[in-house]
Amino acid sequence: MRTFLAIGRKTGLRISFKYDLSGVLKAVEFDGQWTDELIERIKAKIPANAMYCISQIKNQSPTSQWIFKEMTDLSFDGFYKKYPNKLGKKAEALKAWNNLTDPSRMDAVLYLEIYIPQKRKEGTNIPYASSYLNGRYWE
Repeated sequence: MRTFLAIGRKTGLRISFKYDLSGVLKAVEFDGQWTDELIERIKAKIPANAMYCISQIKNQSPTSQWIFKEMTDLSFDGFYKKYPNKLGKKAEALKAWNNLTDPSRMDAVLYLEIYIPQKRKEGTNIPYASSYLNGRYWE
């Protein structure tokens, strides 16, 4: 499965798209304060194949309405390998991970690239993985 995330530049609304290995759409998940009207408006624009998402990633402009990203590993193990503080209880972090939606998991992983260097520069401690996830530090 390939997973892509579209984030509304102005609204912060998120949509995740999952495609099988053939590039055919298998699942769509909306995350954020979506209304029925917004969902109806966006349904006709949902990309039916992965190639559209790939082209959006390659051709993104700073003024585009949506920001597209691809996530290749949404597993807890993938997150935990990247997370530098392994002192907390792994089971608690896994429980917090399982409570997240796929778009939130993507945000949590993507934000690590900003968060970890920021904490090191500040010289402050990086929280346990469960605290990071439960506190939704990426928001």
